[in-house]
Amino acid sequence: MEELTSIEERRVEAFLEPLRTLTPVGPTPAASSRATRLRTVLVGGVALAALAIGGGAFARGAFTSHATPDRAPVSAGGRLACSHLVGMDAQRAANVLRERGEVVFWRLTRYVNPAQNGGVVGFASDVASPPPGTVVEDVASNAQGLVVFIRRSDDAKAPPLSTPRC
Repeated sequence: MEELTSIEERRVEAFLEPLRTLTPVGPTPAASSRATRLRTVLVGGVALAALAIGGGAFARGAFTSHATPDRAPVSAGGRLACSHLVGMDAQRAANVLRERGEVVFWRLTRYVNPAQNGGVVGFASDVASPPPGTVVEDVASNAQGLVVFIRRSDDAKAPPLSTPRC
């Protein structure tokens, strides 16, 4: 049994012999803790700045494309594509639509100065019926009936009325 051990020891020695010619590498000098902290703070600051810039660019794109309405509503098309209602007195249009038996939802649009309101051009609110002094601005349809956008005829901030595209 001793002989086996000695053969195995010789094999291990034969395998380890080339390794004895190598010189061990010493550990690299550690950077000072102050330099490490400074580097960590700088990397964190750069990452925070990149996130802030990227987040701001994303928010600007998202809010600009989703929160700012068009200056002029777009017609729904279909049977309303060449509607003669645009530009008509809203109370007269209400009578015409009532005679046709249409279900109508009225939206009164009020326009504001976008430069003073963060890019917002206007807003629409539901009204039961058109108030006096309003005109039809656009007509759209939904599953429940017609949505008629109206505005005050003397609204100075409103875009010019455009006739539907035929």
